[in-house]
Amino acid sequence: PNEGGDSISSKEILDGILSRTLTSVLQTLSEELTSHKCFAHIAAVVLQRRLRSMLQPPRNNHFDNRGNSTSTDQSYLDAVAFLADGSLLPRKSGRSILPMASP
Repeated sequence: PNEGGDSISSKEILDGILSRTLTSVLQTLSEELTSHKCFAHIAAVVLQRRLRSMLQPPRNNHFDNRGNSTSTDQSYLDAVAFLADGSLLPRKSGRSILPMASP
């Protein structure tokens, strides 16, 4: 029993602890998901997906006997990219070690 003679149930204690914990976790999650760092990461992922989609020809593409595409769809770059493991791309410029800015 507390000072007033009422007893606090273990359920009430657990509800209080859970409520405080969830409030703290949700507050932290909200701050992280709305941070500049999170938005920059999302922008980089969107840009990477767009660039990758431009490298891949359409699935039903046909090639002539020399390996050239016969498709009239030019929404892709008809290119191939090779990157070494651990590559840190893209860069701000060809001579810079700084990363390219996110959109």
